[in-house]
Amino acid sequence: MPQVTNYMFFSDASTSACAAVSYLRVKTSDGEYRVSLLMAKTKVAPLKKITVPCLELNGALLASKVPSKVLDTLQLPSITIYCWSDSKTTLSWIRSNPGKHKQYVANRITKIQELTTIDCWRYVPTKSNPADIASRGVYPSQLHSLDLWWSGPTWLQKDEGEWPEQKFVVSDVQEGKPVSSKSKLMKLNPMIDDTGIVRLNGRLKNALLTVSERFPIILPKESKLTSLLIDQAHNATMHGGKQTTINFLRRRYWIIDCRSSVQKFIRRCLICCRHKPQPTTQILGILPTPRCTAAAPLRHSGLDYAGPYAIRTSKGRGHRSYKGWALKLFI
Repeated sequence: MPQVTNYMFFSDASTSACAAVSYLRVKTSDGEYRVSLLMAKTKVAPLKKITVPCLELNGALLASKVPSKVLDTLQLPSITIYCWSDSKTTLSWIRSNPGKHKQYVANRITKIQELTTIDCWRYVPTKSNPADIASRGVYPSQLHSLDLWWSGPTWLQKDEGEWPEQKFVVSDVQEGKPVSSKSKLMKLNPMIDDTGIVRLNGRLKNALLTVSERFPIILPKESKLTSLLIDQAHNATMHGGKQTTINFLRRRYWIIDCRSSVQKFIRRCLICCRHKPQPTTQILGILPTPRCTAAAPLRHSGLDYAGPYAIRTSKGRGHRSYKGWALKLFI
């Protein structure tokens, strides 16, 4: 019997329209995956000109409204839902706190987070995004031959380990192709070792260090393995601070955007939150009436008397010191 494994929801937007496309991913008895188009929905772009990232966010909002309709209609057992967008800006917004953004963006982020979970959103390259066909438009005569539209991207028929985003970059490195200039791996000069692991190719090749220290394993920012490794490093350093945890990790691993990932983890650590000292501030005394009331110059003044101080008329031996007092006048 075929087994339903996933619902897939793709979103995209252009200056003409926003689009959302949904698919059903089924695993057959012989272990193969089949993907079928469920429904598609489009919406004309606003007449008022807005930025492309905001249009992409509207497309994501449109896609986030589709799952509830599909689930109510099919009434299948609860399975994993994935939402895809080819806009990294939109994905960054969805994972952020709505309060950090302007009202227009914040309202849509809040709605998306209410309708879907943050973890279900993933990145898809534009060439593999079927919603791009709906947002840009296509002639009916061309639609029947578009396999991307009817069956989704070809990698949906493979195991989840072969899905984007990191897999596309790794395949480029394996085939000797240059890494995209927009990829964060570009600055790391990645290489593939004999076991097929992507490592950082730095300047420590001739150093008297272990292989893991000279060529640390590159890991993505958002993954279950990365979270587990950060958890292990944080516990191994006895709940050390951000820099201590990062130093421990970089003995073997190079996590992309490691600093922000570690900081995010430490903020959620209950033990660190309980033992973090709260700074206190000294409550200043109440100002006297003359200090906070407008008055003519020299109307209110203060006199301070200090001393005694040891005073000498000049330097050198044989000169005695005398006691002196100081008067300070405050106006």
